[in-house]
Amino acid sequence: MRLLAVAVLLPFAWLLIAATAHANPGDLNRCVGADGRSIYTDQSCDQIGASVKPQAPDIAGSNRGVSSPRVHVHVRDCAKSLDALRDGVQAALLAGDVNQLAGFYQWTGMGSSAAEGVMDRLATMTARPFVAVTLLHASGAPRTPSSDAIDPATAANAPPERASGIAIDQSRSANDPTPVRTVLGVSAYMGCWWVRF
Repeated sequence: MRLLAVAVLLPFAWLLIAATAHANPGDLNRCVGADGRSIYTDQSCDQIGASVKPQAPDIAGSNRGVSSPRVHVHVRDCAKSLDALRDGVQAALLAGDVNQLAGFYQWTGMGSSAAEGVMDRLATMTARPFVAVTLLHASGAPRTPSSDAIDPATAANAPPERASGIAIDQSRSANDPTPVRTVLGVSAYMGCWWVRF
């Protein structure tokens, strides 16, 4: 009887292990490499020799009563203004860091195969020599820096005319000075500004 129970339960145990190992396929995980840089991957952090991005510790509000529940804070980088988005994209391109650039991309609702294609395009961009990053108005003209900070409560209703995109000017390669311009769209989502193809 025990042998029959083990034979019946063994396939379920394998399913549980497989489900745990591949929970949330298509999700991007934020890991920390040995050099301290953030790495975005659809694999688990330990599969690529990295560690899980640390989260802020549980905190209790100092002005709350003892019986109040503890608040869990997850620290996440994002651009709170269009200028911060432009500056972040520029810093990633200057560093030639595709993972840093990917941190400003709006991945929401994207599957694994589409994400791989986007990462390939971002890697191509970070490999090219950098010239400039410019915010564009809806008319396509460059926009001068200002404080386009968004309120998280109204992020979903942010007017699209504030900026139509970010223009990235680069050279084709170190040996080919042919200008290459890539225009990324911008959008406000969950209190942050993001780029997208």
